[in-house]
Amino acid sequence: MRPDFSRILTRFSWAAILLVLAACAAPSSPYEDWPNSENDGDEAPLPDDDPMPRPPGAGDWRAEDGVDGPWAIEYVFAYFADMPVLGRVQLIMSAFSLLDITKDQGALTLKEHTCSYLLPIVEDVPLNLIFPEAAIEAFPERQRNGSLAALEAGAAFGLDETIDFFGGDGSRFADPAADPLPTDPDDPRVVDLDADDHPGMTLRTTGVIQGEVYVMLRVQYRLEGALVNFGRIEGRTFSTVDMATLDGEPALLAGQIPLSPIDDPELNRFQIVRLSVPLDCAELLAQSDELFTYDPLDYAEPLD
Repeated sequence: MRPDFSRILTRFSWAAILLVLAACAAPSSPYEDWPNSENDGDEAPLPDDDPMPRPPGAGDWRAEDGVDGPWAIEYVFAYFADMPVLGRVQLIMSAFSLLDITKDQGALTLKEHTCSYLLPIVEDVPLNLIFPEAAIEAFPERQRNGSLAALEAGAAFGLDETIDFFGGDGSRFADPAADPLPTDPDDPRVVDLDADDHPGMTLRTTGVIQGEVYVMLRVQYRLEGALVNFGRIEGRTFSTVDMATLDGEPALLAGQIPLSPIDDPELNRFQIVRLSVPLDCAELLAQSDELFTYDPLDYAEPLD
């Protein structure tokens, strides 16, 4: 009996749609062989003449040097997705960005330049989605506002809630945080982010289905944590991620799948590390396994 390839393609096309948040062009997980973070943020302050331990990449930075300068961030959000045929899966959305931080009293201004988005799926799904370099390069630099209570271990850190639209114009929404995302590619709120004559952001699928997915993405998040040592801030992420598929080629990729957050603090975390020198995105990604110690996949268990 010949296999029914149409049923196979239909089954796995839903998996391709789910991967529209990914930013990974490499075939293997970027988290492979990363050590777990063993620092729980409860270190006591040390005297000024006795520096606290520094993470890799922090150089000779000390509290008296202040906060201003180059940093890098990894932040992770975890989501359930209920997929037709395949059922429920867990998505681990990770972003890696460069930060330029300035401090005025307790207030922080953070300029973020996104370098990569990754979306490993905890369960075994035999598809990949390539987040094109053009889409990453098209992300605008964004300004964040936050706070750091003091330059001592355990000092509270916070990043104010922010909303990012990718493939959409947030200024055209009456309520940018709550309005449903459009699914019509001709909606005036849709923006051709990567200037490729397709609506929204263009994402390319590989594996069982070769194609492209055109999406609008809204990411809302805030951060709460603490200064762990003189070169690292760690804590919890709180997010809401909405995604609308505008179109797809082939048409099998044009379906809609809602996401719902996984409320597990071990799967929703961030790390911010001080850089001894400014880096570009290629240098950040090449050194990411040395700079960041958090691997969300170490805490994720496949669903039954």
